[in-house]
Amino acid sequence: PRVARGSSSLRLSMNASQAVSAADSHSDKRTHRSLLERLRQHSRGESGSAFVEALLEAAAVAAASPRRRTPLGHAQLLSMVSATVEERCALGTAECEAAVAAVGPRLPALAALLHGAHSSGEGSAAWRVGVSSVRRLLRAHGSLLASAQAWLLAEKGSATPPASEAADAACALAGAVLPLLLARGRASAEQQLDWAAWSKLLGGLLATASPAVAIDGFAPLLGALPAEELLKRVLPAVTKALKRAAEGVLPCLPRLFAALPRAAPLPAAAASSLSEQLAPPLLAASPAGRSAGGGARAG
Repeated sequence: PRVARGSSSLRLSMNASQAVSAADSHSDKRTHRSLLERLRQHSRGESGSAFVEALLEAAAVAAASPRRRTPLGHAQLLSMVSATVEERCALGTAECEAAVAAVGPRLPALAALLHGAHSSGEGSAAWRVGVSSVRRLLRAHGSLLASAQAWLLAEKGSATPPASEAADAACALAGAVLPLLLARGRASAEQQLDWAAWSKLLGGLLATASPAVAIDGFAPLLGALPAEELLKRVLPAVTKALKRAAEGVLPCLPRLFAALPRAAPLPAAAASSLSEQLAPPLLAASPAGRSAGGGARAG
């Protein structure tokens, strides 16, 4: 019996690994739906719990692998995880609790996959697929949403900025988490978002994250952030980022301003402060500013 169990476990792992490897090759909707249906059948079987565990582990390995994968491949991995967990949850409470418990420790890996779905070109559609897959899981299971929020605020809100890839992954996961937390806060006064903690998190992540990933991930927060938090934490971080790497930040400024609230414009004093903070780094980053800086250094 031990040999049989081990053999069965090996087959499950191989099936899960093969499914993960197939994520890139099943790029059209029809073949991807067919793959999802086969995965659902595996998760409904007697060894379904072990299969979900194996799939999550294979996805975590893929997230840490240096192998080049397309943005859509990353997004489809997330949709595979979401589909199999949802299928287990449809079977009953015990099956659902076991599947959700298996997801929790892999949230950082899901965040890394979600970051992989963010890219230019193809990445726009892939990003939507990836975010919606993760958001379905978080919306359906409050414990996962709480775990994701705790991981982001605790692990990424520390005094030491995370490495670039970890910061990008955190920003990507924030894109799935924040709309759910904001909706919960609107529905219940007791579950309001901790504005200070989240704006501090964004300010810290901007030190190392890709500006495009940070702004796209935190767009829901930027659209709802009180003016005082925007001026106190976010804009100084943007200013520092402009001074450090203007070429990467400048193309993202239109996205930043587009994400700001339109229904409630900034007060005049806040708008003036915004101009005062951003004007110097913007001028320094302009061609004229760079020429003047180069001339001054040469002199």
